[in-house]
Amino acid sequence: MPDSAARPLRFVYYCSGHGYGHATRVSAVASHLLKLDEHPEVHIVSSAPKHVFADSIELGACYRNANIDPVIVQPLAYRVDRQKSVDVLRTFLQDKDRKISDEAQWLLSIKADCVLSDAAFLGCAAANAAGIPSILITNFSFDSVYSYLSTPFVDQDVVVQPQAKGGLLQAASDKQQTLAPDIPIPMEELKPLVQQILDGYRCADLLLRLPGYIPLPSFAVEPALPSPQWVDLTPRKFHPNIVHHLTKDLLKYKLHPQIPFPAEFGHKHLSRRVLQAPLVGAFT
Repeated sequence: MPDSAARPLRFVYYCSGHGYGHATRVSAVASHLLKLDEHPEVHIVSSAPKHVFADSIELGACYRNANIDPVIVQPLAYRVDRQKSVDVLRTFLQDKDRKISDEAQWLLSIKADCVLSDAAFLGCAAANAAGIPSILITNFSFDSVYSYLSTPFVDQDVVVQPQAKGGLLQAASDKQQTLAPDIPIPMEELKPLVQQILDGYRCADLLLRLPGYIPLPSFAVEPALPSPQWVDLTPRKFHPNIVHHLTKDLLKYKLHPQIPFPAEFGHKHLSRRVLQAPLVGAFT
């Protein structure tokens, strides 16, 4: 931005509100940035509660609560409700363009220099709309997660046991309940929804790939979605070509071309890249 040379860099960090894992990583990276001698500013934007970013906020990070990504619906920690997850995604995407516009205007209003994201596609899309570079910092992305809702592998029916409450079982209305059947979502239903997520991630200019990674199809051309094609269901592991991709030299990846800024912001000056990042703990 024009005045960035006269002040510390201003980062905006978009954090997925799905679980606390993303927030933990974001707080660790933000804390590292805030400890640098250059004293950059960090704004964290997330639907995750403020207290999970306490470490970085104590160091000076600003926090703004915002609904910036849909969430996978999990009635149990190890069970996904596929249909409800798709319903949540569809509802979110109906308002996506307005959200991108609102975030882009906010980024411009605070004169942000760079957007970081783990792993909210909306942050990357908003950054591009505002003519600001963005960096995806993650080991997976939600395009592949939603795409995998079409996998033919299904979980067995689960009966949820009532929990003890004050030494007594809960009321009769809270007795054993069977979760909704695990029914695959047709790929033709998912594809246009997943494509919108992928398009958002495609706006990112740099991928800092964290350990524990799976393919990130918004950067590497191959392997492409749908993600169920990555997995051999018999042994329940990645196909050999996917393993080869994950162990391949990053410099040999064929990357998707860069998404340009809107014309009023001029050209991007750096080409897209993928870099391997250390464990998040190594940032601190």
